[in-house]
Amino acid sequence: DDPGRAEEKEEYVPPPQPQVTERLFQQPTRRRRKMNKAWSDNPRLAELYRPPEELTFVGSFEQAADEAAKNNAWLLVNIQDEGEFKCHQLNRDIWNKGDL
Repeated sequence: DDPGRAEEKEEYVPPPQPQVTERLFQQPTRRRRKMNKAWSDNPRLAELYRPPEELTFVGSFEQAADEAAKNNAWLLVNIQDEGEFKCHQLNRDIWNKGDL
């Protein structure tokens, strides 16, 4: 025990809220199908709100974690709901910026 070292405390992380967990595993909704049709009917909208394919890892979570560890990189997990417009705004306003 190093007397000069402050005692490390484990940070409390609250469990996920039930309504968030339920939404993660919901079946596709009519609203989601409608939004997908809107994207396919308007290629300019689809391009504007497209997911960041150049930042997306294709594979399982475990494979992504292994790849991040191998490259000494962070693994950022982004869970989105196609039926939630704010997720599409996130694609447009954050992930598709060249700064990332």
